[in-house]
Amino acid sequence: MIVLLISIFITSFAFAEKDCSIADSFQAISCRLRASEFAGTFDKLDESDSEKMSEFRRSCKSNNNCIDEIGHCIQDEQATKGLNAIQSFCSIMNFLSTEMTDCDEQWDQEESECYASWNPFQNDKDLREGNDVEGVCGQFFGRNNCLKQEIVDTCGSRDWQKFKNYFLELNDAVKQCDFYGTI
Repeated sequence: MIVLLISIFITSFAFAEKDCSIADSFQAISCRLRASEFAGTFDKLDESDSEKMSEFRRSCKSNNNCIDEIGHCIQDEQATKGLNAIQSFCSIMNFLSTEMTDCDEQWDQEESECYASWNPFQNDKDLREGNDVEGVCGQFFGRNNCLKQEIVDTCGSRDWQKFKNYFLELNDAVKQCDFYGTI
């Protein structure tokens, strides 16, 4: 999913010429290359390899700089979605590899089916597009909210609270969900 969005971003880039300079156009070429590089680091991502994670973080920072520098110029909806997907993925990976390191390692050892089948990017996409909001919200933290029990059992309730709060605050689309009494 994220690779598809990045590919679309790389190939399509429409600018609002009145808001952007020729220098911005050249910067866009550089940003396309950065997004392409990001796709390469994404494919090779190994959370246990500190060198690859450093490369990934550099790529994330580089893409964030692009958004800051030329974000005002982008008029293409697909390119905007691609940039947003990159930002979301970088944010999630940073959170998991810094705030949830110990828990993430324990999860990997458990080989959790719930965690393996959970897709926060699909949840985000479905909520933004208004696809079966009630169904998406009901499965936001895995089938029957299985992630809650797994995280509490594997890592403790403090890690569950960090995890839950992070993903609930990640974007505005989640605000469509009413989690009262479920998580």
